[in-house]
Amino acid sequence: MSAQQYDKASEGLKDLTEAYNYWSGKLTESSVTFALGLIAANWAVFGATLKTTLLPRLSVAFALGTLLVSAVTALVMSQAHDKRHEYAEADPARWNQEFEDVKKAAGRTNPWPYTRRIECIGNWSRWARCLLPVAGCVFFLLSFDW
Repeated sequence: MSAQQYDKASEGLKDLTEAYNYWSGKLTESSVTFALGLIAANWAVFGATLKTTLLPRLSVAFALGTLLVSAVTALVMSQAHDKRHEYAEADPARWNQEFEDVKKAAGRTNPWPYTRRIECIGNWSRWARCLLPVAGCVFFLLSFDW
């Protein structure tokens, strides 16, 4: 990749935003798939003993935690985005003024058109959707008598 492929800085920012959206979406998809595969693997390997053996149970618990985080995050984020959309529609002049203010304050961190809460939840959930299935996989691998 090279800066020469862009005619304007805004094109680079747009490309960066698209890549971010792609990869964060991939994280959501792959963590859910990973969690379901982990549950299936535990069941296939440990079957009935799954109920009585600690490490496979922890593995499944972390996989279920991944699914729970994904579902709760989807709900909370959809509500937060809906609320932000209603805020914008309630007073278009205010929304436009906020946009202009953010443009004038270039260089300072501002989550507009989002909120700090939306950004915080997004960051937290990305880490959780990555680390929970990895921890589940570690417990799954530790379950074997090496």
